[in-house]
Amino acid sequence: MARHTFMPVLAVLAATTMTTTVVAGEVFAATPATTAPAAGRSAAGIDELEAPQKLDFVLALLDARDKSLANLSYRLREEQWATHRATGDRQFQSRDEYEFRRLDATFWMHLTHYAWGQSTKIATESIFSWNGKVSRGIGFPPYVGTTYHHGRIEPDEDDVYTTYRFNEILGLKVGAWGSRKGLLFADYLRQARDLNFTIAIGTEQIEGVRLLKIRVDEQEGRAFKTFWLDPACGFMVVKLDHGIRAGEKHLTDTSAVTAREQVSGVWVPRRAVRRGGLAGQDTETEFTYEVQDLTIGRLGKADVDVQFPVGSEVVDVTQNIGYIVQPDGRYRLIEVASLQGRKLFLPPAQNVVTHVDSSVSGKYTVKRLEPLPPRAGGRSPAGDTVAAAVRDYRINRRRFPVAAARGTTAADAQEWIVVLSRPPGRRHHGASGVRLAVRGI
Repeated sequence: MARHTFMPVLAVLAATTMTTTVVAGEVFAATPATTAPAAGRSAAGIDELEAPQKLDFVLALLDARDKSLANLSYRLREEQWATHRATGDRQFQSRDEYEFRRLDATFWMHLTHYAWGQSTKIATESIFSWNGKVSRGIGFPPYVGTTYHHGRIEPDEDDVYTTYRFNEILGLKVGAWGSRKGLLFADYLRQARDLNFTIAIGTEQIEGVRLLKIRVDEQEGRAFKTFWLDPACGFMVVKLDHGIRAGEKHLTDTSAVTAREQVSGVWVPRRAVRRGGLAGQDTETEFTYEVQDLTIGRLGKADVDVQFPVGSEVVDVTQNIGYIVQPDGRYRLIEVASLQGRKLFLPPAQNVVTHVDSSVSGKYTVKRLEPLPPRAGGRSPAGDTVAAAVRDYRINRRRFPVAAARGTTAADAQEWIVVLSRPPGRRHHGASGVRLAVRGI
């Protein structure tokens, strides 16, 4: 069962990821005559502004808050429950613990994911980083099926910073239209403006508190995001709502901050709850977020760096190379294969190097990856080796010997490290170095 029970359904129906976010450290007020915020502690007067002035006002708030969260670290426990809407009865489903760090444009995350239905048995442990250009990830043993770490370098941002939705409440990752990777809250609104989505900005009284309300209609009458910001808490997001209608179906997804505090002068959520599912059903999915520790302004560059431990097997998709980190600090180059390109990348005979920079890829030779030939006796294999490998990997998501599964012997096969792109829409914990046995090469 998928960890985010109702999110894949929303992604299919809306072709977008739901998310939300927060706002700026200084508190502002506006008057009908102003287009830039003036210092204050309320949103009084914003309802009288013209629509472009309202958006400029909000973007200034969000940009200011984002600067206040540019050096941020927190540790958090997230749990998922199935909750009966009428009775409130809850059944535990899953648990994650993670540490997130942000230093300017660099995001870093250490994630521990527990087995479904259990709160103590670890299923995967991983580290991710993204500096705006390159991702680096580590999958930890024994959860990757080996006694050593798996490393991965690739040119795309991992969606882990967005799908774990506390960052949405913080305003760091709001789901961008048509993507599983989020944007800063202000950048999400800029994208919505550029896509001509309807953006409604005003105020609303909730439980005696006047809140700033922002609603974005991504598909008129079908998909929307709504954010409520509290002026008394630095315009922090305190509630958010994502809804989608597809025919008769109405999917809901609402988050609310249940405890908050000031850290280094910035208001941040301490606890939050998120609930959602198909309207009219007896049960809904509930996520609880509890922050163990949160700091602002204490990180340095070393705190968001990812170094592969000795013995790690690393696949670098940006260069189509692979290597094993040696105890003396050098690197032993290994074979890699591209399933999509159907190519093998073979290292040179002198395969131990002192650096794995851009010059290394030029030392590799390229060979075409061929399918298995028919078996002896005229029996054809169950399909192309590459297709079978992709299919089996998507089902098992672990290291596997294709040769053994297909009745060949070890003597008939050679092992290669395979570069696999992630299956669309799948959560992926750890690096994806997978052994593929290929016969007849």
